[in-house]
Amino acid sequence: MDKHILALPPHLRADLHEVEQQLLDIQVTNPVHQAAIQALVTGNGKMLRATFVILASTWGPTTPARQRVINAAAAVEVIHLASLVHDDVIDDATLRRGQPTLSARFGQQTAIYLGDFLFTKYFELLLSYSTDFANLQYCVTAMKAVLAGEIKQTELNFNLQRTEAEYLQSVQGKTNELFRLSFGEGAKLAHAPAAVVKTAEALGNQIGFAFQILNDLGDFAIDPQTGIPRLHDVQEGTYTLPIIKTLASNRGAELSALLKKDHLEKGDLVTIVQLVETSGGLAAARAEGERYLNQAEQLLHELPDNDSTRLLKRLLHHVFAQL
Repeated sequence: MDKHILALPPHLRADLHEVEQQLLDIQVTNPVHQAAIQALVTGNGKMLRATFVILASTWGPTTPARQRVINAAAAVEVIHLASLVHDDVIDDATLRRGQPTLSARFGQQTAIYLGDFLFTKYFELLLSYSTDFANLQYCVTAMKAVLAGEIKQTELNFNLQRTEAEYLQSVQGKTNELFRLSFGEGAKLAHAPAAVVKTAEALGNQIGFAFQILNDLGDFAIDPQTGIPRLHDVQEGTYTLPIIKTLASNRGAELSALLKKDHLEKGDLVTIVQLVETSGGLAAARAEGERYLNQAEQLLHELPDNDSTRLLKRLLHHVFAQL
């Protein structure tokens, strides 16, 4: 498995391979559903969250048992996969990384049950490595925050008065929380001091904001096959930071009139992108994302100066260069 273009050290590659194998070993009774879950696993991007758990597990005075770290990394990836399945149902998405989504293949009802099944696998993995009730509570609280973020997002769909604060609150749950958990849990497994755990969690928070904001910019790119902007989020009523900033600008009334239409034509999509660009909304959102990324890089200086921290800095540069 080589989902990172950036060269990773052999031990980390081996750990990530084992994490992926744990996910591929998830068993469901229906062989067709089994194959679909395996396709979801193999299409799971760079497994950033698992990588963060493994790297953060070197930030303490003790070296945790390798299998505990693998199980913790797999657990975080399982929550991520489950949330993707539910996201696709909510968005009525047909493709995920070029592959048919579970809801497109089997219908929304089956996809919801498969997503729920993945959540139960999370608890199974959590019980396999967690040694105390406090840690169980820590992880369950994080999962609740993820779901709360997803709920908050759906509540604000098609809301032209959505504020930046509300957008960031949603991101805090649906994106940041798993990054925060990944770093925090890894550091806790290594019995890192409380100050290191706190910094690790703050790092996950800043990376989450940067990742989501900069990733959202991709929705405004031109589809090379159609020549039309994607604007999937916009058409689903998910108004991200570039839209929010444009609505607050002197071009806000024009954009608002377009977004109130029952159906957006191809020409409308082009006009929306033009408005977001000329108003400065796109540039302002990018600057905001880069500010969070810079804050994340500053936090790296407060963490143990070891190979994992240095690799993480290179990894962040590589990942964000792709957005």
